[in-house]
Amino acid sequence: MLNIKKIKGLYAVALVSIVLTGCASAPDELERIEDRSPQARYTEAKDLVNNGLYSRAINILTDLETRYPFGPLSRQVQIDLIFAFYKSGRYDEALPAIDRFMRLNPSHPQIDYVIFMRGMVNSETGVNPFQEAFGIEDADKDMEATRDAFNDFKKIVNQYPQST
Repeated sequence: MLNIKKIKGLYAVALVSIVLTGCASAPDELERIEDRSPQARYTEAKDLVNNGLYSRAINILTDLETRYPFGPLSRQVQIDLIFAFYKSGRYDEALPAIDRFMRLNPSHPQIDYVIFMRGMVNSETGVNPFQEAFGIEDADKDMEATRDAFNDFKKIVNQYPQST
């Protein structure tokens, strides 16, 4: 009977130590979002983008977009988020962000840039490294994304000829 109590005690100690170890390591793994002004956080995100640290910038920009959807920086945050998605190769997230921006801001002064980014994302989406590696002919490839990119660039040329 005494051995059973000792074994149960050892199990209890082991369980408590595992739980405490798990709790102790959790805060290090979570990314802490500092409680600073939106402008300061945006400046940090811009610095990260300029230094090529797109994933970290996306975390900050996404948080800014979520917390301040109607703030003075909201549209620029969305544009920078589109760029960061593109540069990090996250095209499946870039296209919905672009389409949402275009739908909600059709007369934004930088809409031509957003359309350009849509063309860039579509042109990259049309590139398939496996097809390139195996030498598949262009005629056999799915050209929908390439066609979409062409239409995006055509729209810029036709509707925004003064765009730089």
